[in-house]
Amino acid sequence: MNINFKYIYIINIFLSFLFIYLVFNTGMSFISVNLNKSKKYTVNRVFTSKDNSNEKQFSYYKVIIDRNFFMPLITEEIKPPVKPAVMVTPPPRIPEIIPEKPAPPPKPLNLKLKGTVVGISENSFAIIENTARRVDEFYMVNDIIKDTDAKIIDISRNVVTLKIGDRIEYLTIYEEDKKTIQQKPEKTFTSKPASPYIQPASSSGAEKSFVVNRTEVVGSMGGDIDQIIEKVMTSININPYIENGKFMGYSITNLESLGDLLTGQGFENGDIVKEVNGIKLESPEKLFELYQALYPQLESLSSINVVLSRSGADKTLNYSIK
Repeated sequence: MNINFKYIYIINIFLSFLFIYLVFNTGMSFISVNLNKSKKYTVNRVFTSKDNSNEKQFSYYKVIIDRNFFMPLITEEIKPPVKPAVMVTPPPRIPEIIPEKPAPPPKPLNLKLKGTVVGISENSFAIIENTARRVDEFYMVNDIIKDTDAKIIDISRNVVTLKIGDRIEYLTIYEEDKKTIQQKPEKTFTSKPASPYIQPASSSGAEKSFVVNRTEVVGSMGGDIDQIIEKVMTSININPYIENGKFMGYSITNLESLGDLLTGQGFENGDIVKEVNGIKLESPEKLFELYQALYPQLESLSSINVVLSRSGADKTLNYSIK
């Protein structure tokens, strides 16, 4: 069985080679017949008058051209390849810088600080004049000043701090305080042994009376009512006095800064002024009410009556103005 299989294997290989040979020989014969059929063209050599013996007519190459052996049939004009468009990225645009318009200058406030009374924040207040309307007005911390957007954020001695939008402004009694925002050194006056314009009229324990010469007082203080008020408000210390949670009046100190106008004439440092001409000073608003009542009458006022407390005892001072 093994010997027969071996011979069969050799016979199969031989038959395979024989088959391949016959197929190859038949194919080559078919190609030769087709090539012989194409030899129908005649080639004529044409010579020109010039010495061009090596040049051939175009028809000589017609068989090659018609058969198109080397390249596909060309039916259209060969155009050069189109280069792809190159995308050019423009440079980044630099935004135009437009200069900002300068902010308009702030509007004048038309305000003038007449005086401040400083104590605990909720009891501090200022008297501010609206110079456009010629009116004195009473303000405390967090108040908005009329006809403006100015809010009071602090009241200190002789200085009121305002907030207007995003900026801070200062109202001061003294012009130089706007640069330093510091308290101006208090003015001092030469003390005299006796006052030529205030004379004691009578004294009876808890009550004293004095006679005041208006002309001499006004002349010694500068000759102008507003100057007198400014000196009083900026020279002496006026502070709210609260006892057991109750507003009792205003404590006055630094009286010697006005010379002998007050010292020795019934007032002493530490006195608590409780009432003036019937107006009880039970709140900051009452002090402003007193200011409004007395200011228009200062040039014609005939008398001032003051009730004060000293060492726990009430005293009355009566001033007759001539």
